Amino acid sequence: MKKIAAFVTALVIFTVLLVSIHILAIKTLPKGNRDFGYWISSAKDSSYELLAQNIGPKTQLYMGSSEFHHGLKTQYNPSNLFRQTDLDIMCLGAAFNQCLTHAITVGAVGPKLENKKVCLILSPTWFYSHRSALAGREFLLRYSSTCYFKAMHNDQLSEATRDAIKTRKEHLLNSSGNDDSFKKLQGAIGKEKDRAKTVLMWTVRRRHSVEVDPSVEEGGNGHNLENTENPGNVKVLDFGTLMKDAEIDTGKRHNPYNMKDKIFNRKFKGKLSKMKNKNANLSFDESDEYGDLQIFIDVCKDQGLDVELILQPMNGKWYDYTGLTADKRHVVSKKVKEIADKNGVKLCNLTNEEYTEGFFEDAVHPAQKGWVIINEKAYNFFNS
Repeated sequence: MKKIAAFVTALVIFTVLLVSIHILAIKTLPKGNRDFGYWISSAKDSSYELLAQNIGPKTQLYMGSSEFHHGLKTQYNPSNLFRQTDLDIMCLGAAFNQCLTHAITVGAVGPKLENKKVCLILSPTWFYSHRSALAGREFLLRYSSTCYFKAMHNDQLSEATRDAIKTRKEHLLNSSGNDDSFKKLQGAIGKEKDRAKTVLMWTVRRRHSVEVDPSVEEGGNGHNLENTENPGNVKVLDFGTLMKDAEIDTGKRHNPYNMKDKIFNRKFKGKLSKMKNKNANLSFDESDEYGDLQIFIDVCKDQGLDVELILQPMNGKWYDYTGLTADKRHVVSKKVKEIADKNGVKLCNLTNEEYTEGFFEDAVHPAQKGWVIINEKAYNFFNS
């Protein structure tokens, strides 16, 4: 009996300690920090608390994926470019962020967006027909249980929209190889009869959203965040001048695939023979991602949010070499346009830039010129 009592006492002390640490972490998260929006982190959107406390009356969402992590040391990355203006932009995106994870995030924070504008950069590679088998594990890397909880209890979302999110989320988690206990916890969220129980589970589980990546805790405690106010001399961006700068910074390239030489030599040159026509059998004809894009749009429409989609191009010279020819690549733009037109959503289709010299740094990610073109579309939308 003494051993059992000692164990129970130790367990209680341990639980209290964990809860105390979590409460302290939540209380020390930054609030109203403009620079938080321009902080690029793969774990930034894993915590609803972290996002919600840094959304102001003028905040607008700029969402995408791994491209946000390219060109971070240049003036062209949106985290540096838009910081110079009076815009309050929340950049959200990392590798494996796709339509559904962003739909969940917007479903969570939408009620706080007084400015009501969301711009989503779409990557064509999200829509590969073969990606469905891998999507569960990729989804889990970017999935936030706290944002999901808030989205499921957002009364602005229709029952149909919440059901669509829940169905897709459960399918992806079930295919992710995730542990059964976590699946059961997530399965209970959103069922009103279990609400009291899920609030308790969420309170415990949300520790994961802060502690899943050390960068979240660092960022949450003000790491590299200067909390600058909007600059007194507001800079109006001149994209003509920026493009001239980008052309100079791009310089000459000495490979036939429209990539930065350093990246081409390190990542692509040594496997050229293997990549010849390697992607010839890939297609974009069928993909669950098209349905997830519809869910994203529904989440925005339910909340009265104004949406712009920016469809990035793929590197035409490289993908022609690998056998994924232009006619196959353009299936994405056709299908995305159909979805955008059906929903009355603005689409900036940049697939006509797939052969533009200097647009890419590798096979898919924008270099200086690419960022100028993409950001000009977003800048005009945010200022409209």
